[in-house]
Amino acid sequence: MHLITANRPEFLDVWFGCARLGAVVVPVNPLSTTAEVAHQLTDSHATLSVADPQLRATVVAAAGDLPVLDADELPARRADAPPPPPHRPAATAAIMFTSGTTSAPKGVQVTPANYLRAGRPSPRTWASPPRTGGWSRCRCSTATPSTTA
Repeated sequence: MHLITANRPEFLDVWFGCARLGAVVVPVNPLSTTAEVAHQLTDSHATLSVADPQLRATVVAAAGDLPVLDADELPARRADAPPPPPHRPAATAAIMFTSGTTSAPKGVQVTPANYLRAGRPSPRTWASPPRTGGWSRCRCSTATPSTTA
């Protein structure tokens, strides 16, 4: 499942929906060019794309006959959704493309086991008290956490 959207709730809906179905998600940068999308589609063998409406033309130009779902028109969760498949820790869950700084971006297969391994330290990391100077383990901001609710 090729996924090309800006930051929006439907991105996670598709990602977790793929995980539930045992499908492989291929999230790509919404700033990708038509040539980059064509490479990603060819390399990943995606059979379906979910795209923001303004990115649909890019996907169609990259792979004309690939079905493209509009992210604005995704259906709500169905009560009769199929049960999840058996857990397969070594199966491919996602294909993440490298930045391609020295050559064409390469698809890297990520498994459920990779996600679990990366996520296990998170509760300990985020539960740690801040050190002097703010949240030292979170390097995403220089702002100090607010003490007001």
